Amino acid sequence: MQPFKGLRRLGRSIADLLRTSAPAEAVVSGPDGDDVPTVDEIAAAAERHEEARQDYNRAASVKRAARKVLDRTPTGLYAGWAVSWVRPARRDWDREAIAAFYARHGEEVPTRPAPPQLKLTRVVVDAAAPDEDTASAMVSAIFGAARPEGLA
Repeated sequence: MQPFKGLRRLGRSIADLLRTSAPAEAVVSGPDGDDVPTVDEIAAAAERHEEARQDYNRAASVKRAARKVLDRTPTGLYAGWAVSWVRPARRDWDREAIAAFYARHGEEVPTRPAPPQLKLTRVVVDAAAPDEDTASAMVSAIFGAARPEGLA
């Protein structure tokens, strides 16, 4: 019998509960200030960000494929590569034990809202200035029902 089977199941149940009871993603207005970049600066930065995101995803995929082999490799020297396994000094939270502790005491695991994250969506815009209805439709297409307060 696995001693932590019930604890793992409880941890998964709590994680599922947190995922299903968490509020939906909300769109917020973003940073305010006097130093707002120009439209061209924003477009160039968004393009660079998207290229970097794609590069990161490709690199992560290659890294995952390499780890499938390396995770089965014992410590040793292999064609000029020294492979070793070390235990880091960093400590991780035992999330399953924390969830179990709160469950035993009939409490919910405390959480806090995450800070706003950048979300980029490429949209096609006609060269002509959009009228108010078109602009409103574009905002609805991007944000759906979760419009930022200033774009109502």
